Amino acid sequence: PANRPIDGVNLLPYLTANPQGPKRPHETLYWRLNRRTALRAGDWKLVRNPRRSANDSWQLYNLASDIAEEDDRYEAEPERARKMLTTWQQLDKEMIDPVWSPR
Repeated sequence: PANRPIDGVNLLPYLTANPQGPKRPHETLYWRLNRRTALRAGDWKLVRNPRRSANDSWQLYNLASDIAEEDDRYEAEPERARKMLTTWQQLDKEMIDPVWSPR
């Protein structure tokens, strides 16, 4: 909810750690900026970006095997895509409207 305190996380140890270093700070990450939106859950990323897709559709990537996000798995993984989209929608309902606009 909007009145929930914001948990700050220093990501630097996670970006610079060796493979035996700390685990991920969060299993799921959500973000949105206008129509550019995404959900990262483990190695999977559900993303909608009008700059990437002419029809403004959702795309799904397995970042463990496709860090460049070239192999859209949305059609090949319909159940995973549906679950991630449902999670994104639930998280989005908890967010307030942006109080500022990007340039």
